[in-house]
Amino acid sequence: QSEDNPLVDVQLSRRLFNARRYAEAAEVLESVVDGPAAESPAAAQSRGLLNETYTRMSEWDAAQARLDALADAERETLTMRLLEVEVLRGRGETDIARTSLDQTISAFPTEPLPYIRRASMLMAEQALMQDAVDDLTRAIELDPTNSDAYRLRAICNTRLGRDSAAANDIASTARARPLDDQMRVSAAQRLLQMGREDLAADVIDEGLERQAGNLRILFNAGQIFASAGSHARAVQYLQDAWDQSKEPAIAEFLVRSMLELPRPDVRRARQIVSHPDLDSESPGVLLIRARVETADENWSAAESLLTEIYREHRDNPQVLFTWSNGMVNMLERERAVEYFRRLDASETLSPWATFMQARLLSQDESGESDAAELLAGLLATEIEPNLRLATLRLSSLVNYEAERFEASTDDIRAALELSPDDPELNNNLAFILAVELGEPNEALPFAQKAVEIAPENRGFLDTLGTVYIEAGEPEKAIAPLERALTLATTDTDRAAVLVNLARARLDTGNPPGAADAADEARRIIEALDDPDERTQAKLNKILDDIANAR
Repeated sequence: QSEDNPLVDVQLSRRLFNARRYAEAAEVLESVVDGPAAESPAAAQSRGLLNETYTRMSEWDAAQARLDALADAERETLTMRLLEVEVLRGRGETDIARTSLDQTISAFPTEPLPYIRRASMLMAEQALMQDAVDDLTRAIELDPTNSDAYRLRAICNTRLGRDSAAANDIASTARARPLDDQMRVSAAQRLLQMGREDLAADVIDEGLERQAGNLRILFNAGQIFASAGSHARAVQYLQDAWDQSKEPAIAEFLVRSMLELPRPDVRRARQIVSHPDLDSESPGVLLIRARVETADENWSAAESLLTEIYREHRDNPQVLFTWSNGMVNMLERERAVEYFRRLDASETLSPWATFMQARLLSQDESGESDAAELLAGLLATEIEPNLRLATLRLSSLVNYEAERFEASTDDIRAALELSPDDPELNNNLAFILAVELGEPNEALPFAQKAVEIAPENRGFLDTLGTVYIEAGEPEKAIAPLERALTLATTDTDRAAVLVNLARARLDTGNPPGAADAADEARRIIEALDDPDERTQAKLNKILDDIANAR
Protein backbone atom coordinates (compact mmCIF):
# COMPACT_ATOMS: atom_id res chain seq x y z
CA GLN A 1 0.00 0.00 0.00
CA SER A 2 1.04 3.62 -0.38
CA GLU A 3 0.96 6.23 2.36
CA ASP A 4 -1.79 8.18 0.62
CA ASN A 5 -3.90 5.11 -0.21
CA PRO A 6 -3.68 2.59 2.69
CA LEU A 7 -5.78 -0.18 1.14
CA VAL A 8 -4.12 -2.94 3.14
CA ASP A 9 -4.91 -1.21 6.43
CA VAL A 10 -8.52 -0.82 5.31
CA GLN A 11 -8.76 -4.56 4.61
CA LEU A 12 -6.96 -5.41 7.86
CA SER A 13 -9.33 -3.26 9.91
CA ARG A 14 -12.34 -4.93 8.29
CA ARG A 15 -10.99 -8.39 9.11
CA LEU A 16 -10.22 -7.38 12.69
CA PHE A 17 -13.74 -5.97 13.02
CA ASN A 18 -15.31 -9.14 11.64
CA ALA A 19 -13.19 -11.16 14.08
CA ARG A 20 -14.60 -8.97 16.90
CA ARG A 21 -11.13 -7.73 17.78
CA TYR A 22 -12.50 -4.24 18.13
CA ALA A 23 -9.68 -2.55 20.05
CA GLU A 24 -7.15 -3.60 17.40
CA ALA A 25 -9.54 -2.61 14.61
CA ALA A 26 -10.00 0.83 16.17
CA GLU A 27 -6.22 1.35 16.34
CA VAL A 28 -5.78 0.56 12.63
CA LEU A 29 -8.80 2.64 11.63
CA GLU A 30 -7.57 5.62 13.61
CA SER A 31 -4.23 5.45 11.76
CA VAL A 32 -6.13 5.59 8.45
CA VAL A 33 -8.58 8.32 9.43
CA ASP A 34 -6.01 10.54 11.14
CA GLY A 35 -3.03 9.80 8.90
CA PRO A 36 -1.71 11.28 5.64
CA ALA A 37 -4.60 9.70 3.73
CA ALA A 38 -7.29 11.46 5.76
CA GLU A 39 -8.95 12.87 2.63
CA SER A 40 -8.74 9.65 0.58
CA PRO A 41 -11.67 7.37 -0.35
CA ALA A 42 -10.11 4.75 1.96
CA ALA A 43 -10.42 7.14 4.91
CA ALA A 44 -14.03 7.94 4.02
CA GLN A 45 -14.86 4.21 4.15
CA SER A 46 -12.99 3.87 7.42
CA ARG A 47 -14.75 6.67 9.28
CA GLY A 48 -18.07 4.84 9.28
CA LEU A 49 -16.46 1.59 10.39
CA LEU A 50 -14.52 3.39 13.13
CA ASN A 51 -17.73 4.78 14.58
CA GLU A 52 -19.37 1.37 14.42
CA THR A 53 -16.32 -0.10 16.15
CA TYR A 54 -16.63 2.43 18.95
CA THR A 55 -20.31 1.53 19.40
CA ARG A 56 -19.45 -2.17 19.65
CA MET A 57 -16.95 -1.24 22.37
CA SER A 58 -19.54 1.00 24.11
CA GLU A 59 -17.12 3.90 23.67
CA TRP A 60 -19.97 6.36 23.20
CA ASP A 61 -18.04 9.56 23.89
CA ALA A 62 -15.31 8.63 21.41
CA ALA A 63 -17.94 7.81 18.80
CA GLN A 64 -19.74 11.12 19.37
CA ALA A 65 -16.46 13.06 19.10
CA ARG A 66 -15.78 11.46 15.72
CA LEU A 67 -19.28 12.26 14.51
CA ASP A 68 -18.92 15.87 15.65
CA ALA A 69 -15.71 16.17 13.63
CA LEU A 70 -17.33 15.12 10.35
CA ALA A 71 -18.09 17.57 7.59
CA ASP A 72 -21.81 18.33 7.30
CA ALA A 73 -22.21 16.48 4.02
CA GLU A 74 -20.77 13.26 5.42
CA ARG A 75 -22.60 13.53 8.73
CA GLU A 76 -25.92 13.81 6.92
CA THR A 77 -25.55 10.48 5.10
CA LEU A 78 -27.92 7.71 6.11
CA THR A 79 -25.12 5.57 7.56
CA MET A 80 -23.82 8.34 9.82
CA ARG A 81 -27.29 9.42 10.90
CA LEU A 82 -28.13 5.88 12.02
CA LEU A 83 -24.80 5.55 13.80
CA GLU A 84 -25.51 8.76 15.67
CA VAL A 85 -28.86 7.38 16.80
CA GLU A 86 -27.08 4.33 18.26
CA VAL A 87 -24.57 6.58 20.01
CA LEU A 88 -27.33 8.71 21.52
CA ARG A 89 -29.11 5.60 22.77
CA GLY A 90 -25.87 4.27 24.20
CA ARG A 91 -25.36 7.52 26.11
CA GLY A 92 -28.85 7.23 27.55
CA GLU A 93 -30.29 10.12 25.49
CA THR A 94 -33.25 8.08 24.30
CA ASP A 95 -35.64 10.97 23.58
CA ILE A 96 -33.04 12.80 21.50
CA ALA A 97 -32.26 9.54 19.68
CA ARG A 98 -35.91 9.08 18.79
CA THR A 99 -36.18 12.66 17.53
CA SER A 100 -33.05 12.16 15.44
CA LEU A 101 -34.52 8.97 14.00
CA ASP A 102 -37.77 10.77 13.11
CA GLN A 103 -35.70 13.38 11.26
CA THR A 104 -33.74 10.64 9.47
CA ILE A 105 -36.96 9.05 8.24
CA SER A 106 -38.14 12.44 6.96
CA ALA A 107 -34.85 12.85 5.09
CA PHE A 108 -34.83 9.27 3.71
CA PRO A 109 -38.51 8.27 3.40
CA THR A 110 -37.86 5.48 0.87
CA GLU A 111 -35.14 3.70 2.87
CA PRO A 112 -36.42 0.74 4.93
CA LEU A 113 -33.65 0.64 7.55
CA PRO A 114 -34.64 3.80 9.49
CA TYR A 115 -38.19 2.46 9.86
CA ILE A 116 -36.80 -0.81 11.24
CA ARG A 117 -34.55 1.05 13.68
CA ARG A 118 -37.43 3.20 14.91
CA ALA A 119 -39.65 0.16 15.29
CA SER A 120 -36.99 -1.54 17.44
CA MET A 121 -37.14 1.46 19.79
CA LEU A 122 -40.94 1.65 19.83
CA MET A 123 -41.18 -2.07 20.66
CA ALA A 124 -39.81 -1.36 24.13
CA GLU A 125 -43.20 0.15 25.10
CA GLN A 126 -46.39 -1.88 24.85
CA ALA A 127 -48.45 1.26 24.20
CA LEU A 128 -46.38 1.98 21.07
CA MET A 129 -46.41 -1.58 19.71
CA GLN A 130 -48.92 -0.79 16.95
CA ASP A 131 -46.74 2.13 15.85
CA ALA A 132 -43.85 -0.32 15.58
CA VAL A 133 -46.01 -2.61 13.44
CA ASP A 134 -46.83 0.31 11.16
CA ASP A 135 -43.14 1.17 10.73
CA LEU A 136 -42.25 -2.43 9.98
CA THR A 137 -45.10 -2.73 7.51
CA ARG A 138 -43.74 0.33 5.72
CA ALA A 139 -40.24 -1.18 5.69
CA ILE A 140 -41.65 -4.37 4.15
CA GLU A 141 -43.47 -2.34 1.50
CA LEU A 142 -40.17 -0.69 0.60
CA ASP A 143 -38.22 -3.97 0.66
CA PRO A 144 -40.33 -7.16 0.61
CA THR A 145 -37.15 -9.26 0.91
CA ASN A 146 -36.16 -7.82 4.30
CA SER A 147 -36.42 -10.80 6.64
CA ASP A 148 -35.52 -8.71 9.72
CA ALA A 149 -38.63 -6.60 9.25
CA TYR A 150 -40.83 -9.70 9.15
CA ARG A 151 -39.05 -11.13 12.21
CA LEU A 152 -39.57 -7.99 14.27
CA ARG A 153 -43.17 -7.61 13.14
CA ALA A 154 -43.79 -11.20 14.25
CA ILE A 155 -42.55 -10.25 17.73
CA CYS A 156 -44.81 -7.21 17.79
CA ASN A 157 -47.84 -9.18 16.65
CA THR A 158 -47.16 -11.80 19.32
CA ARG A 159 -47.10 -9.10 21.99
CA LEU A 160 -50.36 -7.73 20.62
CA GLY A 161 -51.97 -11.18 20.85
CA ARG A 162 -52.15 -11.63 17.08
CA ASP A 163 -50.74 -15.13 16.97
CA SER A 164 -51.91 -15.95 13.42
CA ALA A 165 -50.37 -12.76 12.04
CA ALA A 166 -47.16 -13.49 13.94
CA ALA A 167 -47.01 -17.02 12.52
CA ASN A 168 -47.50 -15.73 8.98
CA ASP A 169 -44.71 -13.19 9.51
CA ILE A 170 -42.37 -15.93 10.70
CA ALA A 171 -43.17 -17.96 7.60
CA SER A 172 -42.50 -14.83 5.53
CA THR A 173 -38.94 -14.58 6.90
CA ALA A 174 -38.19 -17.78 5.00
CA ARG A 175 -40.12 -16.72 1.90
CA ALA A 176 -38.22 -13.44 1.80
CA ARG A 177 -34.95 -15.36 1.45
CA PRO A 178 -35.97 -18.51 -0.47
CA LEU A 179 -32.45 -19.86 -0.96
CA ASP A 180 -31.37 -19.48 2.68
CA ASP A 181 -31.76 -23.00 4.06
CA GLN A 182 -30.86 -22.01 7.61
CA MET A 183 -33.42 -19.21 7.63
CA ARG A 184 -36.07 -21.66 6.41
CA VAL A 185 -35.31 -24.23 9.08
CA SER A 186 -35.17 -21.56 11.81
CA ALA A 187 -38.58 -20.25 10.75
CA ALA A 188 -40.04 -23.75 10.83
CA GLN A 189 -38.54 -24.34 14.28
CA ARG A 190 -40.10 -21.16 15.63
CA LEU A 191 -43.47 -22.13 14.17
CA LEU A 192 -43.22 -25.50 15.89
CA GLN A 193 -42.57 -23.73 19.18
CA MET A 194 -45.80 -21.81 18.55
CA GLY A 195 -47.71 -25.03 17.91
CA ARG A 196 -48.11 -24.32 14.18
CA GLU A 197 -46.96 -27.70 12.87
CA ASP A 198 -48.85 -27.54 9.56
CA LEU A 199 -47.46 -24.11 8.69
CA ALA A 200 -43.96 -25.26 9.69
CA ALA A 201 -44.32 -28.21 7.33
CA ASP A 202 -45.52 -25.86 4.56
CA VAL A 203 -42.36 -23.74 5.01
CA ILE A 204 -40.14 -26.82 4.73
CA ASP A 205 -42.07 -28.26 1.79
CA GLU A 206 -41.84 -24.97 -0.12
CA GLY A 207 -38.06 -25.20 0.18
CA LEU A 208 -38.08 -28.78 -1.04
CA GLU A 209 -40.20 -27.78 -4.02
CA ARG A 210 -37.51 -25.27 -4.98
CA GLN A 211 -34.65 -27.65 -4.21
CA ALA A 212 -35.97 -31.17 -4.64
CA GLY A 213 -34.22 -33.66 -2.40
CA ASN A 214 -32.10 -31.04 -0.60
CA LEU A 215 -30.38 -33.25 1.96
CA ARG A 216 -29.61 -30.41 4.37
CA ILE A 217 -33.24 -29.29 4.52
CA LEU A 218 -34.49 -32.86 4.90
CA PHE A 219 -32.10 -33.72 7.71
CA ASN A 220 -32.53 -30.45 9.61
CA ALA A 221 -36.30 -30.63 9.20
CA GLY A 222 -36.27 -34.14 10.60
CA GLN A 223 -34.27 -32.95 13.61
CA ILE A 224 -36.52 -30.01 14.48
CA PHE A 225 -39.75 -31.98 14.06
CA ALA A 226 -38.29 -34.76 16.22
CA SER A 227 -37.26 -32.23 18.89
CA ALA A 228 -40.82 -30.85 18.84
CA GLY A 229 -42.25 -34.34 19.36
CA SER A 230 -43.71 -34.49 15.85
CA HIS A 231 -42.15 -37.86 15.14
CA ALA A 232 -44.44 -38.94 12.30
CA ARG A 233 -43.38 -35.93 10.22
CA ALA A 234 -39.79 -36.34 11.37
CA VAL A 235 -39.80 -39.91 10.06
CA GLN A 236 -41.14 -38.66 6.72
CA TYR A 237 -38.27 -36.19 6.22
CA LEU A 238 -35.58 -38.43 7.69
CA GLN A 239 -36.65 -41.42 5.62
CA ASP A 240 -36.20 -39.32 2.46
CA ALA A 241 -32.79 -38.24 3.73
CA TRP A 242 -31.85 -41.86 4.55
CA ASP A 243 -32.86 -43.00 1.07
CA GLN A 244 -30.29 -40.54 -0.29
CA SER A 245 -27.46 -40.94 2.17
CA LYS A 246 -26.72 -43.77 4.58
CA GLU A 247 -25.08 -41.49 7.15
CA PRO A 248 -24.97 -42.58 10.82
CA ALA A 249 -26.35 -39.20 11.97
CA ILE A 250 -29.41 -39.62 9.75
CA ALA A 251 -29.85 -43.20 10.95
CA GLU A 252 -29.67 -42.05 14.58
CA PHE A 253 -32.46 -39.48 14.27
CA LEU A 254 -34.57 -41.71 12.05
CA VAL A 255 -34.34 -44.64 14.47
CA ARG A 256 -35.03 -42.38 17.45
CA SER A 257 -38.22 -41.03 15.85
CA MET A 258 -39.32 -44.49 14.74
CA LEU A 259 -39.04 -45.63 18.34
CA GLU A 260 -41.05 -42.61 19.56
CA LEU A 261 -44.03 -43.23 17.28
CA PRO A 262 -47.33 -44.14 18.99
CA ARG A 263 -46.60 -47.68 17.79
CA PRO A 264 -42.79 -47.91 17.84
CA ASP A 265 -41.42 -49.47 14.66
CA VAL A 266 -38.71 -51.58 16.29
CA ARG A 267 -38.51 -54.02 13.38
CA ARG A 268 -37.75 -51.27 10.87
CA ALA A 269 -35.32 -49.62 13.31
CA ARG A 270 -33.37 -52.88 13.57
CA GLN A 271 -33.21 -53.09 9.78
CA ILE A 272 -31.71 -49.62 9.59
CA VAL A 273 -29.01 -50.20 12.21
CA SER A 274 -28.10 -53.47 10.45
CA HIS A 275 -27.69 -51.84 7.04
CA PRO A 276 -24.41 -52.91 5.40
CA ASP A 277 -23.50 -49.31 4.52
CA LEU A 278 -23.15 -48.50 8.22
CA ASP A 279 -19.91 -49.27 10.03
CA SER A 280 -21.09 -51.72 12.66
CA GLU A 281 -18.11 -50.95 14.91
CA SER A 282 -18.39 -47.16 14.88
CA PRO A 283 -19.46 -45.57 18.18
CA GLY A 284 -22.41 -43.82 16.53
CA VAL A 285 -23.82 -47.07 15.16
CA LEU A 286 -23.21 -48.92 18.43
CA LEU A 287 -25.13 -46.17 20.22
CA ILE A 288 -28.07 -46.49 17.82
CA ARG A 289 -28.06 -50.26 18.36
CA ALA A 290 -28.14 -49.68 22.11
CA ARG A 291 -31.14 -47.41 21.67
CA VAL A 292 -32.99 -50.16 19.79
CA GLU A 293 -32.21 -52.62 22.59
CA THR A 294 -33.67 -50.27 25.20
CA ALA A 295 -36.85 -50.02 23.12
CA ASP A 296 -37.18 -53.78 23.63
CA GLU A 297 -36.14 -53.34 27.30
CA ASN A 298 -33.00 -55.42 26.73
CA TRP A 299 -31.11 -53.39 29.33
CA SER A 300 -28.12 -55.70 29.67
CA ALA A 301 -27.59 -55.77 25.90
CA ALA A 302 -27.81 -51.97 25.76
CA GLU A 303 -25.30 -51.53 28.59
CA SER A 304 -22.92 -54.00 26.96
CA LEU A 305 -22.91 -51.87 23.81
CA LEU A 306 -22.35 -48.71 25.87
CA THR A 307 -19.42 -50.34 27.63
CA GLU A 308 -17.95 -51.42 24.30
CA ILE A 309 -18.00 -47.79 23.16
CA TYR A 310 -16.36 -46.64 26.39
CA ARG A 311 -13.53 -49.18 26.23
CA GLU A 312 -12.56 -48.10 22.72
CA HIS A 313 -12.95 -44.35 23.22
CA ARG A 314 -12.40 -43.67 26.92
CA ASP A 315 -10.10 -40.70 26.26
CA ASN A 316 -11.95 -39.18 23.30
CA PRO A 317 -14.07 -36.24 24.57
CA GLN A 318 -16.07 -35.86 21.34
CA VAL A 319 -17.19 -39.49 21.42
CA LEU A 320 -17.77 -39.44 25.18
CA PHE A 321 -20.03 -36.37 24.99
CA THR A 322 -22.20 -38.17 22.42
CA TRP A 323 -22.01 -41.40 24.42
CA SER A 324 -23.02 -39.70 27.67
CA ASN A 325 -25.91 -37.74 26.13
CA GLY A 326 -27.19 -40.81 24.32
CA MET A 327 -26.92 -42.90 27.46
CA VAL A 328 -29.01 -40.47 29.50
CA ASN A 329 -31.65 -40.23 26.77
CA MET A 330 -32.07 -43.97 26.47
CA LEU A 331 -31.55 -45.12 30.08
CA GLU A 332 -33.06 -42.11 31.86
CA ARG A 333 -31.24 -40.40 34.67
CA GLU A 334 -31.39 -42.84 37.60
CA ARG A 335 -30.43 -45.87 35.52
CA ALA A 336 -27.63 -43.83 33.91
CA VAL A 337 -26.29 -42.80 37.35
CA GLU A 338 -26.18 -46.44 38.43
CA TYR A 339 -24.54 -47.47 35.17
CA PHE A 340 -21.76 -44.92 35.71
CA ARG A 341 -21.13 -46.34 39.19
CA ARG A 342 -20.96 -49.90 37.91
CA LEU A 343 -18.69 -48.85 35.05
CA ASP A 344 -16.34 -47.04 37.46
CA ALA A 345 -16.17 -50.16 39.65
CA SER A 346 -15.37 -52.47 36.74
CA GLU A 347 -13.33 -50.29 34.39
CA THR A 348 -12.21 -47.18 36.37
CA LEU A 349 -13.45 -44.01 34.71
CA SER A 350 -11.05 -41.92 32.65
CA PRO A 351 -10.78 -38.17 33.49
CA TRP A 352 -13.15 -37.23 30.67
CA ALA A 353 -15.64 -39.93 31.71
CA THR A 354 -15.43 -38.67 35.30
CA PHE A 355 -16.35 -35.23 34.00
CA MET A 356 -19.35 -36.73 32.16
CA GLN A 357 -20.42 -38.44 35.39
CA ALA A 358 -20.15 -35.15 37.30
CA ARG A 359 -22.14 -33.37 34.59
CA LEU A 360 -24.94 -35.93 34.92
CA LEU A 361 -24.97 -35.74 38.72
CA SER A 362 -25.05 -31.91 38.66
CA GLN A 363 -28.34 -31.90 36.75
CA ASP A 364 -30.28 -32.84 39.88
CA GLU A 365 -30.08 -31.21 43.30
CA SER A 366 -29.62 -34.61 44.96
CA GLY A 367 -26.38 -35.17 43.06
CA GLU A 368 -24.80 -31.72 43.36
CA SER A 369 -22.54 -32.53 46.31
CA ASP A 370 -21.23 -35.69 44.60
CA ALA A 371 -20.68 -33.67 41.41
CA ALA A 372 -18.74 -31.00 43.32
CA GLU A 373 -16.52 -33.67 44.88
CA LEU A 374 -15.75 -35.26 41.50
CA LEU A 375 -14.97 -31.88 39.94
CA ALA A 376 -12.69 -30.87 42.83
CA GLY A 377 -10.85 -34.16 42.40
CA LEU A 378 -10.31 -33.50 38.71
CA LEU A 379 -9.05 -29.97 39.32
CA ALA A 380 -6.57 -31.29 41.89
CA THR A 381 -4.87 -33.44 39.22
CA GLU A 382 -2.88 -32.72 36.07
CA ILE A 383 -5.44 -32.75 33.27
CA GLU A 384 -5.38 -31.42 29.72
CA PRO A 385 -6.33 -27.75 29.21
CA ASN A 386 -9.64 -28.44 27.43
CA LEU A 387 -10.79 -30.71 30.23
CA ARG A 388 -9.65 -28.21 32.86
CA LEU A 389 -11.64 -25.49 31.10
CA ALA A 390 -14.77 -27.66 30.90
CA THR A 391 -14.36 -28.70 34.54
CA LEU A 392 -13.95 -25.11 35.76
CA ARG A 393 -16.99 -24.03 33.75
CA LEU A 394 -19.16 -26.80 35.25
CA SER A 395 -17.73 -26.26 38.74
CA SER A 396 -18.66 -22.58 38.56
CA LEU A 397 -22.26 -23.51 37.78
CA VAL A 398 -22.42 -26.07 40.59
CA ASN A 399 -21.00 -23.57 43.06
CA TYR A 400 -23.44 -20.89 41.86
CA GLU A 401 -26.45 -23.18 42.33
CA ALA A 402 -25.18 -23.92 45.86
CA GLU A 403 -24.87 -20.13 46.46
CA ARG A 404 -21.09 -20.39 46.86
CA PHE A 405 -20.63 -17.21 44.86
CA GLU A 406 -17.00 -16.47 45.73
CA ALA A 407 -16.03 -20.01 44.75
CA SER A 408 -17.99 -19.66 41.53
CA THR A 409 -16.12 -16.47 40.59
CA ASP A 410 -12.81 -18.15 41.45
CA ASP A 411 -13.67 -20.92 38.99
CA ILE A 412 -14.63 -18.44 36.27
CA ARG A 413 -11.48 -16.36 36.73
CA ALA A 414 -9.36 -19.50 36.40
CA ALA A 415 -11.34 -20.49 33.28
CA LEU A 416 -10.81 -17.02 31.77
CA GLU A 417 -7.06 -17.51 32.08
CA LEU A 418 -7.49 -20.42 29.67
CA SER A 419 -10.12 -18.75 27.44
CA PRO A 420 -10.15 -14.96 27.97
CA ASP A 421 -12.47 -14.23 25.02
CA ASP A 422 -15.23 -16.65 26.00
CA PRO A 423 -18.35 -14.42 26.07
CA GLU A 424 -20.35 -16.70 28.35
CA LEU A 425 -17.62 -16.78 30.98
CA ASN A 426 -17.27 -12.99 30.86
CA ASN A 427 -21.04 -12.58 31.13
CA ASN A 428 -21.40 -15.00 34.03
CA LEU A 429 -18.60 -13.36 35.99
CA ALA A 430 -20.15 -9.94 35.44
CA PHE A 431 -23.56 -11.12 36.62
CA ILE A 432 -22.29 -12.75 39.80
CA LEU A 433 -20.05 -9.82 40.69
CA ALA A 434 -22.80 -7.24 40.17
CA VAL A 435 -25.88 -9.06 41.42
CA GLU A 436 -24.64 -11.56 44.00
CA LEU A 437 -21.49 -9.88 45.35
CA GLY A 438 -22.37 -6.20 44.98
CA GLU A 439 -19.33 -5.30 42.85
CA PRO A 440 -20.86 -3.71 39.71
CA ASN A 441 -17.86 -1.52 38.89
CA GLU A 442 -15.61 -4.58 38.83
CA ALA A 443 -18.25 -6.40 36.78
CA LEU A 444 -18.64 -3.75 34.08
CA PRO A 445 -15.57 -4.56 31.90
CA PHE A 446 -16.58 -8.21 31.77
CA ALA A 447 -20.18 -7.40 30.80
CA GLN A 448 -18.97 -4.99 28.12
CA LYS A 449 -16.57 -7.57 26.72
CA ALA A 450 -19.29 -10.23 26.49
CA VAL A 451 -21.47 -7.86 24.44
CA GLU A 452 -18.54 -6.81 22.26
CA ILE A 453 -17.93 -10.46 21.36
CA ALA A 454 -21.62 -11.42 20.99
CA PRO A 455 -23.60 -8.20 20.38
CA GLU A 456 -26.82 -10.01 19.42
CA ASN A 457 -27.09 -12.15 22.54
CA ARG A 458 -30.19 -11.28 24.53
CA GLY A 459 -28.83 -12.58 27.82
CA PHE A 460 -25.54 -10.72 27.55
CA LEU A 461 -27.31 -7.44 26.76
CA ASP A 462 -29.63 -7.99 29.72
CA THR A 463 -26.62 -8.55 31.99
CA LEU A 464 -24.94 -5.37 30.71
CA GLY A 465 -28.09 -3.38 31.44
CA THR A 466 -28.30 -4.92 34.91
CA VAL A 467 -24.67 -4.04 35.65
CA TYR A 468 -25.24 -0.42 34.62
CA ILE A 469 -28.26 -0.24 36.94
CA GLU A 470 -26.31 -1.72 39.84
CA ALA A 471 -23.43 0.69 39.12
CA GLY A 472 -25.75 3.68 39.40
CA GLU A 473 -25.75 4.46 35.67
CA PRO A 474 -29.33 3.55 34.67
CA GLU A 475 -29.31 5.93 31.70
CA LYS A 476 -26.71 3.68 30.07
CA ALA A 477 -28.80 0.58 30.78
CA ILE A 478 -31.76 1.55 28.62
CA ALA A 479 -30.20 0.98 25.17
CA PRO A 480 -28.90 -2.56 25.83
CA LEU A 481 -32.12 -3.52 27.61
CA GLU A 482 -34.31 -2.24 24.77
CA ARG A 483 -32.13 -4.18 22.34
CA ALA A 484 -32.40 -7.28 24.54
CA LEU A 485 -36.19 -6.92 24.47
CA THR A 486 -36.25 -7.06 20.67
CA LEU A 487 -34.16 -10.25 20.79
CA ALA A 488 -36.21 -12.03 23.46
CA THR A 489 -38.10 -14.97 21.94
CA THR A 490 -39.87 -16.41 25.01
CA ASP A 491 -42.27 -14.88 27.51
CA THR A 492 -39.95 -15.81 30.37
CA ASP A 493 -37.06 -13.91 28.77
CA ARG A 494 -39.25 -10.92 27.89
CA ALA A 495 -40.54 -10.65 31.44
CA ALA A 496 -37.02 -10.66 32.88
CA VAL A 497 -35.85 -7.92 30.50
CA LEU A 498 -38.99 -5.81 31.05
CA VAL A 499 -38.49 -5.85 34.82
CA ASN A 500 -34.92 -4.60 34.40
CA LEU A 501 -36.07 -2.00 31.88
CA ALA A 502 -38.73 -0.79 34.31
CA ARG A 503 -36.04 -0.33 36.95
CA ALA A 504 -33.78 1.61 34.55
CA ARG A 505 -36.62 3.91 33.53
CA LEU A 506 -37.67 4.57 37.09
CA ASP A 507 -34.10 5.32 38.13
CA THR A 508 -33.77 7.83 35.27
CA GLY A 509 -36.87 9.73 36.37
CA ASN A 510 -39.42 8.17 34.03
CA PRO A 511 -42.14 6.62 36.26
CA PRO A 512 -44.74 6.39 33.41
CA GLY A 513 -42.29 4.48 31.19
CA ALA A 514 -41.35 2.28 34.13
CA ALA A 515 -45.02 1.56 34.77
CA ASP A 516 -45.58 0.56 31.13
CA ALA A 517 -42.70 -1.95 31.24
CA ALA A 518 -43.66 -3.29 34.68
CA ASP A 519 -47.34 -3.70 33.73
CA GLU A 520 -46.41 -5.65 30.62
CA ALA A 521 -44.07 -7.84 32.68
CA ARG A 522 -46.89 -8.45 35.17
CA ARG A 523 -49.31 -9.50 32.42
CA ILE A 524 -46.75 -11.94 31.03
CA ILE A 525 -45.87 -13.42 34.43
CA GLU A 526 -49.52 -13.88 35.38
CA ALA A 527 -50.00 -15.98 32.22
CA LEU A 528 -46.97 -18.21 32.85
CA ASP A 529 -47.48 -21.66 34.36
CA ASP A 530 -44.16 -21.58 36.22
CA PRO A 531 -42.82 -18.01 36.50
CA ASP A 532 -39.25 -17.41 37.61
CA GLU A 533 -39.19 -16.62 41.32
CA ARG A 534 -36.36 -14.07 41.06
CA THR A 535 -38.16 -12.17 38.28
CA GLN A 536 -41.41 -12.21 40.27
CA ALA A 537 -39.68 -10.82 43.36
CA LYS A 538 -37.98 -8.06 41.34
CA LEU A 539 -41.30 -7.18 39.72
CA ASN A 540 -43.05 -6.88 43.09
CA LYS A 541 -40.30 -4.54 44.30
CA ILE A 542 -40.39 -2.31 41.21
CA LEU A 543 -44.20 -2.09 41.35
CA ASP A 544 -43.97 -0.89 44.96
CA ASP A 545 -41.28 1.63 44.03
CA ILE A 546 -43.33 2.96 41.10
CA ALA A 547 -46.37 3.38 43.36
CA ASN A 548 -44.26 5.30 45.89
CA ALA A 549 -42.85 7.54 43.13
CA ARG A 550 -46.28 8.74 42.01
